[in-house]
Amino acid sequence: MHGATVGIFAALGLAAAAVGCGSNASDEVDTETAGEDPGEHACEQVGTTGSAVTAAADRDAAQRITSSEQPYTVTMPADAVTGYLVIQGPAQALLFTREVGEVTALYEGTATDSVLPQGSPNQYCPDDLAEHFHLDLESPSDYTIQLTSAADTVWLVLLSGEGHTHEA
Repeated sequence: MHGATVGIFAALGLAAAAVGCGSNASDEVDTETAGEDPGEHACEQVGTTGSAVTAAADRDAAQRITSSEQPYTVTMPADAVTGYLVIQGPAQALLFTREVGEVTALYEGTATDSVLPQGSPNQYCPDDLAEHFHLDLESPSDYTIQLTSAADTVWLVLLSGEGHTHEA
C-alpha cells in the first residue's frame, strides 16, 4: 500500500509541475489585456502597424492569419481592388477595420455565398475603427475573408471575441 501511495503522490506532483510550470507562451495569460474588452484593446492598437501580410488576388492562394493581440497591415494585390486572407474555424472572433466597406465577404470553405454578418462601428472608438464584425465560425474549416479597397493597404485587427460586450 505504501508503494501505491507514493506512486499516486509522485504522479500528482508531476501533474502539478506540468500544469504550473509550463513555459509555452500560449499557456501564459497576458496580464495587460486580461479582463479588457477586445473592443477597447483594438482602439489601443490604432496607430500601430503590427504584422505585414499580403492579400492574395485568388481565393485559393490566400495567406492564413490568426487571432492576435497586434494588428495586421495587409498589402492589397498589385493592380487589384479585391484580395483574400484565410482564418481557421471554429472560433468566436472579432474583426476590426478602420474604414467601412473594406471587408466585403466571408466564405466558409469553398462556398460562394457569404456568411459575413453586418458590421458596425467599434463603440469605444468609432471614429478610428469604423467597422467591426462578430465572427461566429462554427465549423472547423477555413474561412476566406474578402477585402475590397482602392488603397494599397488595409489595416485590420482580428481578436478573440471572449469578453466583448455592447452597451445597451
